[in-house]
Parts: sequence; structure tokens; C-alpha cells
Amino acid sequence: MVRYAEQKTNRTSWIFQTFLLAFSVNLSVTLLPARVKGAETIRAAIGPVERTLSVKSLEIFAKESKIAKDFRPIARRLNPEALEQFRSLLQQPIDMNAVSVSQVTYTPMGEEFLKRLGRLIRTETGQNGLYAIRAAAILAADAPEDMTLLSIMRYFPTKSIRIDVDATLALARQISLFTDYRDAALNAISIEAERAIAVERSIDFSQRPNLQQLGSYQVQKRELILTDSSRTDPRGGKREFPVDIYLPQSSSQPAPVVVFSHGLSLNRAYFNVLAKHLASHGFVSVVPEHIGSNAAISKAFLEGFYYGKTEQFPFINRPLDITFTLDELERLSRQDPRLTNRMNLERVGIIGHSFGGYTALALASGKINHPRLSKTCAREKPTLNLSLILQCRALELPAASKNINLQDSRIVAAIAINPVSSAVLGLESLRQIKIPVMMVQGSHDFVTPMVQEQLHPFIWLTTAEKYLVTMNPGGHDSANQTQINQSALYNSALQGANTDLGSKYTRALSLAFMQVHLNQMPEYKPYLSATYANYMSKKPLAVNLVYSLTAKELENSFKRTPPLPIIPKSIDTYKLK
Repeated sequence: MVRYAEQKTNRTSWIFQTFLLAFSVNLSVTLLPARVKGAETIRAAIGPVERTLSVKSLEIFAKESKIAKDFRPIARRLNPEALEQFRSLLQQPIDMNAVSVSQVTYTPMGEEFLKRLGRLIRTETGQNGLYAIRAAAILAADAPEDMTLLSIMRYFPTKSIRIDVDATLALARQISLFTDYRDAALNAISIEAERAIAVERSIDFSQRPNLQQLGSYQVQKRELILTDSSRTDPRGGKREFPVDIYLPQSSSQPAPVVVFSHGLSLNRAYFNVLAKHLASHGFVSVVPEHIGSNAAISKAFLEGFYYGKTEQFPFINRPLDITFTLDELERLSRQDPRLTNRMNLERVGIIGHSFGGYTALALASGKINHPRLSKTCAREKPTLNLSLILQCRALELPAASKNINLQDSRIVAAIAINPVSSAVLGLESLRQIKIPVMMVQGSHDFVTPMVQEQLHPFIWLTTAEKYLVTMNPGGHDSANQTQINQSALYNSALQGANTDLGSKYTRALSLAFMQVHLNQMPEYKPYLSATYANYMSKKPLAVNLVYSLTAKELENSFKRTPPLPIIPKSIDTYKLK
């Protein structure tokens, strides 16, 4: 059913910023007395020795940079740069109110994160700190002063906080190892790009059309409301969701279609700039909203105004939203004179970001990888890959989901921007993809880390046409110009160096990719090259494009054993029909 609607850093800073944001986004709230006496001391286990550090000493350090006697043994373990970052971290305001803190961390993902963190930060009696952190956070968030890590310590509900310093420093060393590995990967990508440039035909792109600019077509935006009677949404009732369609005007032939999938807790407006850009070059841009994992539900949930169930099956519903949208557009193109002969729905491209990147790859591969998920999610140690906490939720899907084929044969080309993919799809599902794929990654993305979620999965792809685009130093949202309504710190960490440049790179490369693989126009192939990426690349956000990168090249660049297998052992029991 359908109805028409009205129109409407550097390494150390990266480590500490990652910890701060992960910690602030995953705190919690519970019903406790209005005031409790907070922790007075931190008991730090360093090997067999336990040292006691007063919270007061940390407060003095944060305010005056003075290192008290009881803080010296720990301070010696940090270099000057890390020490200053730690000082800044202690004072950094965490922009969340008590309701938001509560709502987020009572979700399965939030609780799982706190459970893992609680293995490092424990109560006075040595119990997992999950509930104590949660209790401290509610009081700190509800207090009149800014919530900071120091204020959370002040409200910690036991007299002492136990921290396993060795385990924490081991985690820090793991972060450092992964950072070295990431830097080696960036070096390997640069070497491969230079090699490609040396053999590619020299082209003066200044004399060629600028793909970053709008095309010649005027664009009409239309909004539809689609209703899928076969599925429900978390609000109850039939699954109803809006779809924006950007139609190029004066096109005499049915135009090729590109469908978009936004990320978790975002909405269809996220793709306004890119969707309009492609439409101005003759593509019909179709942007549905994924009800239940979009911004509206998340905002209401965080503000305490939404009491319905959270989306239980986004891993299934998101791909089905795309398939249903294409089905409805096929029907409308036969019945609605305003859409008749306007769209070619036999060959469709897709562009997805983050969770939408998963959506794009799932529609291309067809299967959620339950065996790989079971193996990966069995580990309960603190993880450097925040996206795994989301991916592991797919294990809660009903058994029947194991037989669902999410592939849509109309999708013939896919761009996945900062996707989640390593476990929920994994080696086995990604190897089933036969269509052209462009994988876009931000070098400093802490939400879907570059190496685990894009680089290794790119190596796993066996499709004949694949491209790896790297933005450095890029964040989770570097490829998009649309501003996200979050705190300045949150936006800075997510968006990286320059979203204006990132958006320009994405507009140009997306257009070239869709012209070649969807519109079948080989004259755009030179734009899909390391040479063109190098031509576009500007400070402070560099961009590289390569066609291939092997596990051997990555290992040679790192010069050590990688911190995780580049190509994991295949799960033999995983069968794809």
C-alpha cells in the first residue's frame, strides 16, 4: 500500500577519545536513593601489588596538573602526551541526561558493554562493576554539575573502586597494537595505490567533467508512505515507513535507480546531499526510512517518551524494507501516471552507510552468518570493535531466520560505506557476493573499525569487480556532509577531518561507480582509479582507491604477526543454498 504525503588525531588522542565516547554512550541509570557517598579511593592491582589512589588526588591532577604521591606509580606508566590526554579525559563533560543514560544502557547492547567494562572496573568486594557503574552514572547525570568521569567516581556506590591495572594496560597495549596494524594497513594501501598510478594511463582530469558538481537535470523530490501489511513495527500495527524519491526531470528513457539505506539511529535525511547529486546526473534516488532503527525512535527512546519494544529484527527488516520498496515502485510504475516510464527497476544500485552498509551487503550476499556469529560472540572480553556488540544481537533472531534468503536479484551494484560486516556476514557470506562492490572506510572510525569491518572483509570478497576507498584521517561519518545533531565532541570524533571533502569524494566516486556498473557507461571507468583518487585528494583528508590488497601485502607491511587472522579459518559447517 502507498499514499502520497506533503513535501517536507593522533594515536593517543584517538585511544582516549574512543574510550570516552564508548564510556559516555554506554552508561546507565537505576532507581537509587537521591544521594550516596561516593568512592573515596581507587584500589589498583599492579601485578601482585595493590596500590591505593585517592579520588581526591585525581581531582587535584585534573584541576591543577599536580601529581600527588599516591598517583606517581601509575603516572610513571604514561608518557607525557598520554598523561595530558588522561587529564583532559577526567574533566571532559559527557553530554547526556539521566533519562538518556538510563534508556541506552538498559538496552541489551548497553548492558553487554557495561558487563565487559565491569570486568576491569569492579566494586570494593571485587564484583563485576556493571551495576555500580550504572548506579554512579544515574546520580552523576542527574546532578546539577556536568557529568564527567570524575563525577561518576564521586557517585560510585562503594567506598573503593577496584581497577585491574595490568588488565587495563593490556587492553591499552592491544589498542596500541591494533593502531600499529591500522597504520601498517594504511601504508600498504598507499603502496598499492602508488603501484597502480604508475601503470594507469595518464589522464588530465582537469579537462574532464567534474563529477563532484551537480549534473544538468533538475530534480523533483517526492515523498511516499509505504505500508507492508505482512510485517509489524515496534509501535504495533502494520509496518509503515516513508520513502523519499528524487526524480530527474526531462528524462526521455526510464532512469536507472539507486536505493539508499541509512545507519542506525539516523534517518533518510542523512542521504539528502548524495541522493540529490545522483538524481541531478540522471539517476532516480530512492531513500526509505528504516522504522524501528531510525532517529525518531531513538530520540523518543532516549528522552523517555517511547515505551514500546525496541526493534527486534532490524537485521531482517532492513533488507526487507528495500525489497518491499522496490516491489511497490514496480507496482506504482504500472499504475501511477506520475511514475510511469520513469524508472528502470530491473537493474538497481544500492548505497548504504554503517548498519545500512550491512543492509547493502546482505541484499547482495543473501545470508546472515549464524555459525560465524556464534563463534565470534562467544568471547566476552572487552572488545575494541564496538560494532560487534550490535552484530552479536543477531544471535537473538528466531531459528527461522537462518533459512531467510535476503538477496534481491535486482541489486546489481553495491556501495558499502563504513559497514558492519565481519561477524554478521563474515567470510562465508561475503564470498557469495558476485556483483561489483565498493567498500568505503574511514581510517580512524572507532564505531566500525577500518581493519576489522572493511579492510579484512574487502580481502575476503571474491567478486570480479571490487574497490576499496580509504579516507585518512576519516571517521565514521566522513563520507557525508549532512550534520548529525549530537555534541561537538561526538560529531568531531564521528566525522573526522573534513566532511566537505569527504562528501565531495563520495559524490564523485559513487557517480562513477553507478555510471559504470549500473548504467554500463565504460567512459566513466577512468574515474574509478587510483590516479583519479590521487587527483582529488586534498589536505586535511586524503583519499585512496585500490582494486586489490592481499593478505601477504598486509603482513609484509606490518612485519609482525597480525593481532587477528586476516583470513579466518572457514567454518565448514556453514552451508549456503
